[in-house]
Amino acid sequence: MTGDLWEAQLQEVRRKVGRTLGYEPGLVLELPFGAVELRLPGGRRRLRGCLRTGLWRVVESEVALTEEAPLEVLLERLAGVGQGRGVHG
Repeated sequence: MTGDLWEAQLQEVRRKVGRTLGYEPGLVLELPFGAVELRLPGGRRRLRGCLRTGLWRVVESEVALTEEAPLEVLLERLAGVGQGRGVHG
């Protein structure tokens, strides 16, 4: 993938997180594999994913808290946490 394509995908992730969780995250991209990590507000939890596969997971202290899933699914679960539902679905 080209640098411009990576950047476009990163911007799309930033927009999705912003729309769902209400904040614009800082993202860390590891090239050439497309691994992305972003910190979630209020703690040590992070979203870690891969732009190539489109699969993400929630991690805390290097321990996976969720199975891999599309970003939209995890964002929906994270948004539900504030409404009394758990991150695990």
